[in-house]
Amino acid sequence: MTMPGEAGPQSSAAARRIAVVGAGISGLVAARDLARAGFDVEVFEGSDRVGGALASHRLAGIDLDAGAEAFANRSATVPALLRELGLEASIVAPSPSPAWLQLPDLAAPIPATGILGIPGDPHAGDVRAALGPTASARAAEDLCMPLGRWAEPSAGGAAGVSVAELVRDRMGQAVVDRLVAPIVAGVHSADPEALDVEAAAPGLFAAMVEHGSLARGVAAMRAQAPAGAAVSSLRGGMHGLVSAVVSDLESHGGRVHVSSPIHDLGQIEADRVVLAVDAPAAAELLQTRPDLRAAAHGLAATTDASPNGVALVTLVVDHPALDSRPRGTGILVSPQCLRESGVFAKAMTHASAKWTWLQEALPAGRHVLRLSYGRVDDPAGAGPERRAGRERGAGAGAGARIDAASSDEELLRAAPRDAERLLDLALPPGSIVDADVVRWTRAVPRSAPGHAERVAGVREELRRVDGDPAVSLIGTWFSGTGLVRVIGEARAVAAEISATVG
Repeated sequence: MTMPGEAGPQSSAAARRIAVVGAGISGLVAARDLARAGFDVEVFEGSDRVGGALASHRLAGIDLDAGAEAFANRSATVPALLRELGLEASIVAPSPSPAWLQLPDLAAPIPATGILGIPGDPHAGDVRAALGPTASARAAEDLCMPLGRWAEPSAGGAAGVSVAELVRDRMGQAVVDRLVAPIVAGVHSADPEALDVEAAAPGLFAAMVEHGSLARGVAAMRAQAPAGAAVSSLRGGMHGLVSAVVSDLESHGGRVHVSSPIHDLGQIEADRVVLAVDAPAAAELLQTRPDLRAAAHGLAATTDASPNGVALVTLVVDHPALDSRPRGTGILVSPQCLRESGVFAKAMTHASAKWTWLQEALPAGRHVLRLSYGRVDDPAGAGPERRAGRERGAGAGAGARIDAASSDEELLRAAPRDAERLLDLALPPGSIVDADVVRWTRAVPRSAPGHAERVAGVREELRRVDGDPAVSLIGTWFSGTGLVRVIGEARAVAAEISATVG
């Protein structure tokens, strides 16, 4: 990487210049593909590090993921990139132990046949156990209920449909409350009432229409997924992908400038600009060019500029009782538990139970727990993206509601208490050997119903502008959450630029 003013490797004079603003994984992947295609590429990152949500932190002598820890196996998008980077041998699958669901009255493994918690088989035993006989019978009505308005051409497909609206109509409110809400809150930091179904599960609405029921649509999509685990990671953590992409980018002449914020598109001299930043930042940059102000106004309306903040509390614990994996690889918590059980965390990952490489790197009886805070009605907070929060031997403590805006000290007191309740075992005094708080304030946008259509409209507006240089948008705020979507779209935009910029 280079700092401002430093020279990097030079491409041929004939190479067209591409500027990428933002060095999260989407910006880095697009830049890497463009550099390999022969373009003169520069990446500008406002912070002092690259990688975005693929970050690391060191606890108890181990480098751990501080953000994204895995990628979905539903497509070959991420494995293909890893093969190109020589990382195929480092791909690892998680432990086959299931993740669990914490409801006010029940803790049990998450039903195995679902998408976003929507069951593909409402009659399955694990579904009946989570819902109860009455609610599971209501969910099963979906199998014989006519599609009605959902199949009418005038309905406009999935446009503007929330996850909760669709599931409630087809399967009943209990499925929303007991299965969908915990998973959507834990994975998307969202309320299913305000989450676009197409953004959360692309193709699910179409599969429902094709197969005549929501459950059959879920089952069909599950059947098309690759065999094996739903997710994978890299030995040593997903943050290892960042250094591999940067190394390949720089080996092909690309330059990455950290601590180099861009405040005005007029600062950039390039034949094409790729904005790999969040929507509010992109709107501000587009506003600096008169010919792009219509797109800027449209972009400002696409997504809530104040998304939920997320705070991740990682605990390194000496506790042999955790060897039995009392809650599998982790647990997703129903929002109802906040009201009825006083559990503030929305999810907990038993990382050392989930990833064998991590278990092998730890001393016997030592474990890593990661608790996530930031429910759908929490404020985003205004703190920096990451604030160190080490406190050895953090106690349980007590106090007001804990959320993503709480202080490090409050989170470090609450996390052991929540872990005890979710694991149903006590953490003895002195068992916590290290702890850290990592904050993500703009990593998870709200994708409200109609989000995808609004983003498509902004992109169409950008394509209509004749000004130079042309601008493209990539990243989580535009493609949706998850490495599959973020990396896939970054590569698609890079391919489009390669084909059109001569």
